[in-house]
Amino acid sequence: MNYFRHFDTGDTMCEKPCYRELEQQCEVLEQKFAERQQAEEAFLELEKRYRDLFDSINDLIMIHDLKGRLFNVNPAVCKLSGYTFEELIGRPISDFIVPDFRSLFQDEYLKEIKKQGHSEGVVIFQAKDGNEHYVEYRNILVKPEGRKPYVSGLGRDITDRVHAERALRESEKRYRTVFETTGSATVIIEDDETISLANSTFESLSGYSKKEIEGKKTWTEFVTEEDLAQMREFHRARRDKSGSAPKNYEFSFIDRQGSIKNIFVAIETIPDTRMSVASLLDITDRKRAEEALQKSYDELDLRVKERTADLAKANEQLKVQIEERKKAEEEKERLIIELKKALGEVKALGGLLPICASCKKIRDDKGYWNQLEDYIQKHSEAEFSHSVCPDCAKILYPELEFYD
Repeated sequence: MNYFRHFDTGDTMCEKPCYRELEQQCEVLEQKFAERQQAEEAFLELEKRYRDLFDSINDLIMIHDLKGRLFNVNPAVCKLSGYTFEELIGRPISDFIVPDFRSLFQDEYLKEIKKQGHSEGVVIFQAKDGNEHYVEYRNILVKPEGRKPYVSGLGRDITDRVHAERALRESEKRYRTVFETTGSATVIIEDDETISLANSTFESLSGYSKKEIEGKKTWTEFVTEEDLAQMREFHRARRDKSGSAPKNYEFSFIDRQGSIKNIFVAIETIPDTRMSVASLLDITDRKRAEEALQKSYDELDLRVKERTADLAKANEQLKVQIEERKKAEEEKERLIIELKKALGEVKALGGLLPICASCKKIRDDKGYWNQLEDYIQKHSEAEFSHSVCPDCAKILYPELEFYD
């Protein structure tokens, strides 16, 4: 008797299979073969997609054993390292890590991956040309059934980011130094008027510590009521980019003790933000000096005006005196001239005069005889009044009695 096992149930049958049963079994086999073929094709397609992804992805894919030896990498690793696939496979990853990190890899990384089943961090790879690349990685331990465990790693080159962050830190350090050593009180103001950053000079100016200021106080708390409305309008206009807000102006500042200080502020919006940086300079002493100087100037100006008025009055008086003296000088000159003229005439009469012994006439320079009184009147200022002396009266008028 022939025995066979039923294809579907697995039961042992003792009867010979009929043709129909064989045909059904063939159909089942063909269906299973077709399904397996489809599964293999799907697997191959999936493997192809995985391989395409593996080869085209920009991230770094490295697979190594538990001793750190590479047995598969994607092209991105070759491109970054400068080594060919053949040069990488079979070598420990530590060969491509900068010397300072190699011992750390051997001592810490492999222990961590074996113990925890995963590891992540940043490592510095050294390329074939000597350039260093910062790689951020996340690796996991894979334990496939029936095969040796291995480590699958995914990494990303963050060298540019590291350099940018380093440059940013250096820049921030430089700007922080500048921020702290400008010599003026400096603050960073947010869109909501909060002071997010203040330097030590602003601490001294305000009387508050940075801890009390940063993120807790607004700039409006340090402005007097008289200036607040206008400065808030400046704050709004500066962020609306209308160009109407001035970059420099003066305002009155209130410190912790309530003291009012005169402040000159230079303020500008930080590009591509709604924040602004303000530099405040205390000009209270300068203002006081200017006010004192102005007061002195006003007093001096008043004194100058008073002195000018006094000088003008004295000048007028001097002019009058000069005029009077001028007139006196003119009168003096006239008198001198008249006196000289009189003296001249007196000198003319002082010479030897030819006079008639009988009629008493005087002969002039031209030879004419002139009455005595006419000659004297002509050559002097003397004038005559005629009268008769007693002796002549007795002669001329004997009949009359005359008394001496």
